[in-house]
Amino acid sequence: GAMGCMNSSDASSETVWRCQYCGQVFATYQMADNHEKYQCPGRPAGFQQNAPQPQMMRCGQCGQTFGLPPNAAQVRCPACNTVNAAPQAPQQPPQGSIPTQVYNQPIGLSNAPCIGEQGPEPSGRKRALLVGVNYPGTQAELSGCINDVLRMQGLISQMYGFPASPDAMRVLTDDQSNYSLLPTRSNILTGLQWLASGAQPGDCLFFHFSGHGAQQLDPKCMEDDGYDETICP
Repeated sequence: GAMGCMNSSDASSETVWRCQYCGQVFATYQMADNHEKYQCPGRPAGFQQNAPQPQMMRCGQCGQTFGLPPNAAQVRCPACNTVNAAPQAPQQPPQGSIPTQVYNQPIGLSNAPCIGEQGPEPSGRKRALLVGVNYPGTQAELSGCINDVLRMQGLISQMYGFPASPDAMRVLTDDQSNYSLLPTRSNILTGLQWLASGAQPGDCLFFHFSGHGAQQLDPKCMEDDGYDETICP
């Protein structure tokens, strides 16, 4: 197939790129090439018979949907000219210390054991896990996440009666000298296991995280956008 719009012209000292199928003009070769390969309605059908189905993505700035060139790390939106990071499919399953799944929840629907009944009476048992990560000394450093945790700690203690004792509330922040109280992946997972251990109907369990978040591909396609939301210890 054609490798983009090779017809260029010089008008008013500005080079433009023109689609060879429909004649639409673009400011850059990349925009014209992306349009010609994946979007042009005038592209001959014969060129697409053996072509793989293009992956589509949505611009994070204007919401325009457009084709994603294969193996592209970044792509410029043809509508607003914003450079978007292209979602990357993993070449192989993740290896090493980060498992692809840390739980075994069955997928699908199941009948509820009861419907419309009154909820359990509050047991009075309350637990909270609060995590704040400022990432000091890194390019991703933040400044307000530990403060978020301190404010949340005061809120749930003073307004909702959560005990502030260590056996009922754990606080993980990266300004502490005790390694077991740092917001590492291992400590967060241990904290979540502690939070849910021995839970009974009527218990109140609270988890708060302040820090960076990200997305990763959802291998089970349970999310509408194909990605799981993640937190970054």
